[in-house]
Amino acid sequence: MLIKINQMLRNEKGFTIIELMAVLVIIGIIALIAVPRVTGTITQARIRSCSANVQMLDDAVERYAVDHMTANGDLDYSALSADGFQTTLVNAGYLKEAATCPVNSATLYVLNTTTHRVTAHTH
Repeated sequence: MLIKINQMLRNEKGFTIIELMAVLVIIGIIALIAVPRVTGTITQARIRSCSANVQMLDDAVERYAVDHMTANGDLDYSALSADGFQTTLVNAGYLKEAATCPVNSATLYVLNTTTHRVTAHTH
């Protein structure tokens, strides 16, 4: 009789509810650690991308001004307006398409017409 009971216990397959709950607790702890780190990494990548866009736009503005130098050798920024400079740069072939900030869709890139530098402004 004991041999039959022992064989029955050995043939049972599966996990107990305690084992399943232990696995779920471990998965939950891992998720609590991993999710904030991944979210923070994604946010930092978007911020860096927005900064890289500003640098790329600054470079495109400078290339445009050098290519459109005045007769006396001064850089010509006159065709670049504060809000529409990206359209001018795209139409002239200095950008493939207008840049958008991945951090916030309400962020606009604006050209300072005095310093000729691009900044990101959130509206």
